[in-house]
Amino acid sequence: MLNRIFPVPGDFPRPPRSPRPQRCARRFEGRPGDVGLARLWLRDRMGPALVPGEVIGDALLLLSEPAANAVRHGGGGAFHVRAFLGAAHLRVQVTSEGRNPFAVEAATTSATESGPPDLPRLDAESGRGLFLVAALAHRWGRFESPRGPGVFFELDWLGPSAPASARPSPAA
Repeated sequence: MLNRIFPVPGDFPRPPRSPRPQRCARRFEGRPGDVGLARLWLRDRMGPALVPGEVIGDALLLLSEPAANAVRHGGGGAFHVRAFLGAAHLRVQVTSEGRNPFAVEAATTSATESGPPDLPRLDAESGRGLFLVAALAHRWGRFESPRGPGVFFELDWLGPSAPASARPSPAA
């Protein structure tokens, strides 16, 4: 008996790629335009890592808050952004080199221990960033590093091969 493999016409779908976990970091000078540069930098790392488009949008919005706080309250120093990208997980950390590391303790401690941050007045021009972080991030808070205190947020998603029935409902 002879075993032969015959080619079958047509294209077969390839199994989804599973990107290797990666870690990347960059230092920004701490100028107001660097918040936008940090967003572009993060976006350019998430695309090749196969992060879903909706998650990319949320991550870019979430990065704006701690990066802007580092620029505004950091005392004129640079800030660092680190991203940890996994097959279905993203963690972003922001730390500041400024003379006054941005005050993350009061905001994150009160928000994470007693629920969402206090609602700012309706006519306030700022103060809503932590609401976005609390609403969009799966986990977020303060951390300590050799560079000083920082803020992190995490987003999770199901892999591309997960059945639609296993995806969380919007109410979850």
